[in-house]
Amino acid sequence: MRDGPGAGRLEGEMYKLLALGAAGFLVLAGQANAQPLVASGDIAVSGQFTSWTGDGYYTPESGVGVDAYGRFMVPFGSGFSVQFDAAFETTPTISTLGQSVLVGGHLSWRDPTRFMVGLIGGAGIGTVDPDSPVTDYEDYQSFLLGVEGQIYMGDTTFFKQAGVAWAYEGDPDEEPLDLVFVRGGVRHFTPSGWVLDGEGGFAWGTFDGGASGLTDVSVLNWGFGVEKALQTQLPISIFARYEGALYTLDYCDASMTEHRIMGGFRIALGGLDAKSQDRLGANSDLPRFPAFSALDGLEYCDIN
Repeated sequence: MRDGPGAGRLEGEMYKLLALGAAGFLVLAGQANAQPLVASGDIAVSGQFTSWTGDGYYTPESGVGVDAYGRFMVPFGSGFSVQFDAAFETTPTISTLGQSVLVGGHLSWRDPTRFMVGLIGGAGIGTVDPDSPVTDYEDYQSFLLGVEGQIYMGDTTFFKQAGVAWAYEGDPDEEPLDLVFVRGGVRHFTPSGWVLDGEGGFAWGTFDGGASGLTDVSVLNWGFGVEKALQTQLPISIFARYEGALYTLDYCDASMTEHRIMGGFRIALGGLDAKSQDRLGANSDLPRFPAFSALDGLEYCDIN
């Protein structure tokens, strides 16, 4: 990460989080896991309608696109596992965040009857085009490191994640974005095969844009969804989901709000039903941190 007013503080938070996660591994490494984990995963594909609105200067825009997320978990040792994630989303007609790509993973330990702890990391690219007369499409390299945990209570799972994310255009000194984030949510599994979920998150830090200079920024996000397994020979479920986010840049008090409505299908890999996979298989995802680069679309608020 780069030097600057916010960089040292963010690095310190990152090291604290990673140290906490590593300490958790040392404590758990010697414990026996009563129920073996199962290699498994899934692929989710959906269509999406996305709408962006903002303050007085921002020109609203909306469009349709596609979203895909794949993950697969491999167990090793007693209760340990590694999970690999990959995601892609695009909304071709929207310049604020035209598309994002990410790859990453999770290293975790879990007791399927009680809880899970782990480390997360990833890298991605977010393509943005700020509402500016002097720039064209820009690709932001994005990165994430953090810790995560889950608590299992009957048919309900509570999850949380925390860490740091950073991004830059071209090279590390070009329009750097540094953020600390927290995220949490709940999943509930019904006996009839429905899955209900809700989540919320918050990220805050600094952005050093070309026009605005160093300024404080934040991202508040929320979402909820419903999913139902189909009674077919193939392990397929259908889902609908809504996600929202508020992006704020202190420089000239600019803000944007994103709304996404999604609907699609999920194919399970590994032969587990939804709740069994949640406790024994691939059961986590990554925050869409490349999307944080949409804050770049606010840096030219003084031109309009």
